[in-house]
Parts: sequence; structure tokens; C-alpha cells
Amino acid sequence: MATKNLKELNTRAFRVNKSLRKCLATMVFISFQTLQLNAQVLEEINLNAVVQRLKIIEAPEWEAPESFGEHYRKHLYLTEKPITIVTYEGDTTSGYFLYNLKTEILENPSSGRLYPFNVVRYFTLEEGSKESRFSNLTEFNPKSKFGGFVLDWDCSKNIKTKFQLSFESYEGSVDGFQKFNGKVNVIEKTLIKVQGRIIELPEHKNDLIDLFPTVRQRLKKFIRSNKLRIQKKEDLCQIVDWLSKNEN
Repeated sequence: MATKNLKELNTRAFRVNKSLRKCLATMVFISFQTLQLNAQVLEEINLNAVVQRLKIIEAPEWEAPESFGEHYRKHLYLTEKPITIVTYEGDTTSGYFLYNLKTEILENPSSGRLYPFNVVRYFTLEEGSKESRFSNLTEFNPKSKFGGFVLDWDCSKNIKTKFQLSFESYEGSVDGFQKFNGKVNVIEKTLIKVQGRIIELPEHKNDLIDLFPTVRQRLKKFIRSNKLRIQKKEDLCQIVDWLSKNEN
């Protein structure tokens, strides 16, 4: 009888201990999840604060056609480049990064570090002996509803280059079996700022002149007398700087 009672007590004690272990495990799990949630909330709050300060909603939608899937080129360069980043908080970091044109994020594949457009004021990129600087788009165009980066021109602060993805769709096959649906290109758009207006540079000189009817004849004379061509970098800088001083 005593032996039976002892077994029952041991069984009950085991059940109680098992319940306690389950309870403790549940409490630890809940605490861990709470800490993770709090960290995530703080991170989102910090990021949202930056977004609100810059009044940026989202990155541009360089969306590929559905037939492309997700496996296509998304970066300005196919290999990592030495980049120095300066954030809006005043921090500076250097390393090897990829510039993702689809998301407007600087990516460091080896460390997993990501620097989205809404925390980076500018970054410099080294390619051989050449150094290029990319500024935040909102520094050039505060009214832009999109975020991203633009390449600075050293001859004029009023001209930038925007790189973006371009998708060419077509259908075909290899040996009648493997289908391909197009290709992805990286294209450049030249943006000029005149009296606060942001204009995409037209392909032809006369189209540019027609954009400024109040100074059309004077601009035409200035270009002709100085033998300027909008396709030449230094010439375009002269034209845009002239417009900045003379266009009302």
C-alpha cells in the first residue's frame, strides 16, 4: 500500500514538474518574442522618422514584366565597388557595395549590411582612378515623390544623371524549347534644373530651346555663337548655367 502511494506521489510530482517546465518554456518564448517585437517596433519607428523627415514615400517602381520573373539584373554594376557612404545622421562607412537600382539600396553581400535611399545623404564610388559622387535625389529635387540617387556632374550643380532599369520584352525560343522573354538594360537620363524646374534633357537641341519660350531667341543665339552642342558635357553645362541666370 505504501509503495503504491509512493508511486502515485512520484507520478504527480513528475506531472507537476512537467507542467512547470512547459510553463517556464512558454514564458521564455513569450519574453523572447516580446523583445523581438519591441526591437522591430523601435527599428520601424526610427526608419519612419527618417522617411517623414525627408518626406519620401517609396522607391521608384522599376518593375519588370511578369514574364521576366525575379531573375534579372538589378544593379548598376555587376560586381561590388569600393563605396563610402555618408548618412543623414552624419555617420560615415566604407566598404564594397552593390547599388540596387530596383530598390535604391546599397548592399554589402558579405556582411549583409543594407543602406536604403532614405538614410543616405550621398555616397562616393571608386572605379579605378575615377571617383563618382551620387547624391540623394531629394537634395536635387525636394518635390520628388520618389527616393533614390542621382550622379553629380562636376561642371554644374544643376545637372544630374539618373540611372534606371529598362525592360525590353519579346518572345523567342532556343531549339524550339527554351523560351526567353526579353532583356534588362540600365539606361541613363540627364536631368537639368532651371529656376527650380526639373527637366529631362531632350534628345535634340531645338527641343531643349523650345522648352524656354521667354528666352528662346537669346538662347538660340548663345548656343550658335559659342558653337555649343548639348551632347557634349562641357557645352551642356554652359547652356544650363546660362539658363539659370537668364530664364525667368
